[in-house]
Amino acid sequence: MASASGTSTVTPDPVFPPEELAAAEKRAWLESPLYGGDNAMARARRVTITPKAGAAGYRVHIANQFSFECDLSFNSKGQPSRMSDCAPRLPENSEWKVAQKEIRLRCSTLATEVVCSGDYDLGMPAGDVYPGRMTIARRR
Repeated sequence: MASASGTSTVTPDPVFPPEELAAAEKRAWLESPLYGGDNAMARARRVTITPKAGAAGYRVHIANQFSFECDLSFNSKGQPSRMSDCAPRLPENSEWKVAQKEIRLRCSTLATEVVCSGDYDLGMPAGDVYPGRMTIARRR
């Protein structure tokens, strides 16, 4: 906007406290449609985050090839940061295992989406171990 002296003034963007930004980010993960995968070979499918029954915290379900369900933690920025206690939700996948007790997630903000992923070791029914990656994402 131009002033009487001919100079322009810029209205600064509002500054929000970090706690409000973190709450908004977490709310976006809990309320947005999500998608992702439990390995690099399968295409992205629906992901849901729900409150844990009878306890504090959240569960994430990746409706993908192995249908893994895990406890989910958020970091101080409101981003998914850790999956733990992962197991297949479907009985027909019960022989597949996540070798680690915990999968650390790293989040990246891209032009059209926010993607959080972490590497893990997939235990196969024959006893072999295959590298895998859990991914959850949402549109921006």
